[in-house]
Amino acid sequence: VGEDGNLYGVGGSKKGGNLSVMNLTTDTSYNVFNFTAGPTFGQSDMASFSCINLEAGFTVSGNTQSCPTFPTTISFTDTSEGFVSHLKWDFGDPVSGSNNTSTLHNPTHSYSAPGIYTVKLIAYASSNNCMSVYYSDTATYTLFIGASVNTTITKDTAICKGDSAFLHASGGTSYSWSPSYNLSCVNCPNPIATPDTTTLYDLTIVNNTCTLIFPLKVTVHDVNASISGNDTICKGESTTLTATGGYTYLWSNSQETSSINVSPFSTKTYTVTT
Repeated sequence: VGEDGNLYGVGGSKKGGNLSVMNLTTDTSYNVFNFTAGPTFGQSDMASFSCINLEAGFTVSGNTQSCPTFPTTISFTDTSEGFVSHLKWDFGDPVSGSNNTSTLHNPTHSYSAPGIYTVKLIAYASSNNCMSVYYSDTATYTLFIGASVNTTITKDTAICKGDSAFLHASGGTSYSWSPSYNLSCVNCPNPIATPDTTTLYDLTIVNNTCTLIFPLKVTVHDVNASISGNDTICKGESTTLTATGGYTYLWSNSQETSSINVSPFSTKTYTVTT
């Protein structure tokens, strides 16, 4: 080990060679646990190292829990430890499209609406640094923008036509839903919505002196389900039943595909729930 912290050794026909640029003085968690000198001319020396524990982490700064002006920019600082090769960020904001991800070391992201966002950082270590394959560690952070840590809001949901969606909000001092279309109540935290068509609701929450508006979409699927297939077979034969017009399927025999193959020993009724 040289004074510069690098590992040196004799390899093949060379008088000396830099076997690695890993700095052993700045991180003593590197240990040589195997060293074999080549017994014949032309065989290189080999050294193996134990990996530094990879731990992903980051800090967040910016105006989050007060009443920001939108769009608001949040800064993220990588604090990952270990031999990090590269990073991948997910800002939990899919409506921002390609801006929802980043590979920068210390990125920023612009949020266009209040909400509760789950930010994820994946830190990778590569074969060039430590192992023969990539491995990673993940850190997550729940980011409350314009909301207190006690604020919870129903996520976008989908129902079949004629069904109901149970909406929920908490953490505010008052609530107002708009439009009032097919809502069981308007100035309440937990209305029941039974819209006939897909509807985008706006929830206004007053939290102390801060008034924020959260969008919430209820998608309504118009289901016209039907079943096709041969309903008469001889004993010992099978038939395929196919359901259409739904979005998910659950048959009375517990299968969850649109088509099922059945071979009952006697007359039997099959039903499907979509």
